[in-house]
Amino acid sequence: SRIVEDLSISIQNISLGNYPHFMLKEIMEQPTTLLQTIKTRLDNIYPHLSTIQNCDTFRFIGCGSSFNVAVSVRPLFEEFTNRRIILEIASDFNDRKPTVFRSDCCIFISQSGETADTLVSLDHCRASGAFCIGVTNTPGSTLSRNTDCSIFLNAGAEIGVASTKSYSSSIASLVNFLLLLIEDSKKLQDAREKANLALIHLPETIEKVTANQGQIEKLADIVKTQKKLLIL
Repeated sequence: SRIVEDLSISIQNISLGNYPHFMLKEIMEQPTTLLQTIKTRLDNIYPHLSTIQNCDTFRFIGCGSSFNVAVSVRPLFEEFTNRRIILEIASDFNDRKPTVFRSDCCIFISQSGETADTLVSLDHCRASGAFCIGVTNTPGSTLSRNTDCSIFLNAGAEIGVASTKSYSSSIASLVNFLLLLIEDSKKLQDAREKANLALIHLPETIEKVTANQGQIEKLADIVKTQKKLLIL
């Protein structure tokens, strides 16, 4: 027996419009979706803020691009929270079944909220008594229902398989979450204001990049013919 939950998704979000495919559409949507994400209030976090701030360890768990989101935000969490930060690929985490403590805050990242390995990891952490947070683009998903609280990306439906707007929105959401955690720190006030300003200008910066589509296409034409690619 399952509860039926209606999700509010506009037709515009799941139609191609003038784009040849969803991948390009979702890349170009990022200035708008990032703005939506940045403006989204973390209302689900506020009631649990003191519990989260008292955790000894932040453990980020995800697969694929969601794990890479954790890699991207790790330096900021290490610098500004003075906590131990652990990153876990969910499948590896499930194979090892490491010890998780009640004083851990486990943060699960999944665009769909239905990633199988991530949900298995969630079960393990819940059984250990850790505080669990979901970062997802899908309200009503298994991840959002089974965690203590959730951070919603508010990025709209993502149809393309390769993560685009949900990836950038996940990073922005976690930076917002970090800024909330250090809100009362006088020592970090300047850094917080600087980060807030950077977030506000982020959609505008991304828009400048996506507007330069002609140059990107020229580079793509060169790169796609190469047999080897060295990325530094």
